[in-house]
Amino acid sequence: MTEEDRFTKSIFDNALKVIRDPAAFFRQMPREGGFGAPVIFLAAMVFLGLIVNLIGAALIIRPHNLGGGLIMLIAAPVIMVLLSFVSAAVLFLIWRIIGSKQSYETAYRCMAYSCGILPVTSAISFIPFAGVVLSTLWGAYLIISASIHVHGIKPAKAWAVWGIIAVIFIGINLSAEMGSRYAARNMVRQRLEMQKLQDNAVKEMQKAKKEMYK
Repeated sequence: MTEEDRFTKSIFDNALKVIRDPAAFFRQMPREGGFGAPVIFLAAMVFLGLIVNLIGAALIIRPHNLGGGLIMLIAAPVIMVLLSFVSAAVLFLIWRIIGSKQSYETAYRCMAYSCGILPVTSAISFIPFAGVVLSTLWGAYLIISASIHVHGIKPAKAWAVWGIIAVIFIGINLSAEMGSRYAARNMVRQRLEMQKLQDNAVKEMQKAKKEMYK
């Protein structure tokens, strides 16, 4: 069994290592060996994260509204794998700018294995506002760990660069969440107003019928 085989023999073991001790994980992570193992790991984490989302949504949303979620359970891992190569390219560019000498494959591996927290952050995401903040900060911490222990970036520089990026993402995500919650409240209010108008119309019709038969 090769070093790569030993390292990738258990998807769940690797996810637990990323969650429990990311610094040790990234120090031990093979820098190369192909894209197969990290791609499979990422797809598995996306799939598990979506299952957590569906379970959480089932407790809040009526089952007949979950059809889209079931479709995404099949499509999302494929879509995310395709997008992951673009995400890794962005990370690779930033790492190169701040001094990394590692390859694109290494950047991809760092990004893919950082997704080991997806099942947990999917659960955290149901906490209003705080979920966005905690998930973003946790993800940033993993990228910082990879920057230090894989790419050889000085801790101060890694924390400064990725900290600023994390703050920007938190601001964007919080604004998006506030907007979606405001839109949802408006939809509920409009629905209630429409229902009230319908009820009043029915009452007026019933009243008119009574007047006709007097």
